[in-house]
Amino acid sequence: MENTIFHLSKNSDFNEAQIAYLIKETLTGVAFLHTLNRLHRDLKSDNILYNLQGDIKISDFGFSTQVTIDELLKTSMIGTPSWMAPEIVSGEGYSNKIDIWAIGVLVFELAEKKLPFSGTNSVEILCNARNLACPELSHKWGIQMKEFHSLCFEKNPELRPAASELLMHGFLEKACKEEFLKLILKNEENLC
Repeated sequence: MENTIFHLSKNSDFNEAQIAYLIKETLTGVAFLHTLNRLHRDLKSDNILYNLQGDIKISDFGFSTQVTIDELLKTSMIGTPSWMAPEIVSGEGYSNKIDIWAIGVLVFELAEKKLPFSGTNSVEILCNARNLACPELSHKWGIQMKEFHSLCFEKNPELRPAASELLMHGFLEKACKEEFLKLILKNEENLC
C-alpha cells in the first residue's frame, strides 16, 4: 500500500492550504516542462497523481509537444475541451500559456467541485470558454487565491503570467504538505 498511486479526487473537500500545495507542486512540474520548451496540452485533474507521501506527479504526456524556434506557436486543436484555453479555440496559435489556463481550471475545479465552463457538448464548452466571462471563485476563498485564479484565467495569453512568475505568488505560500497528508490519510481510511 505504501507505493500506491492515486488519481486526484475532484470530490475531496480541499482547504486552501491543500489546494495551494497541489497547485504549487503541479506548477513546479509545468514550469520545468516550459523550460524545456514543451507544452503538456492536456493538463487536468485526471492527469495529476499523488502517493501516500504526498508526492504530486503530472502524467499522460500523450498530447505534449515541443515548441521550436521555427514554430513558436502551435495551432492544432488538441486536449480536453473543458480545459482548453480560449486561444486554442480561436485557431490563431498558442504557446505554453495554455497550460497556465489549465491550472486555472484545476484551481476552480478543486475549490468549487465543478468545471468552470459547462455545455451540452464539446463545441458549446469551447465556445463558452472563449466567449463568456471567466467564473470567479465563491466568497469562501481568500483574496490571494482568487487573485491567483484570475491571473490564470486571463483571456489574453500575452498578459497571462508564466509558470515561473506564478510560482512566486503569495497564494502558494499557503501550501502545506502536512495538510495535504492529513487529507490523504483521511481518504485512505475510507478506502480500507
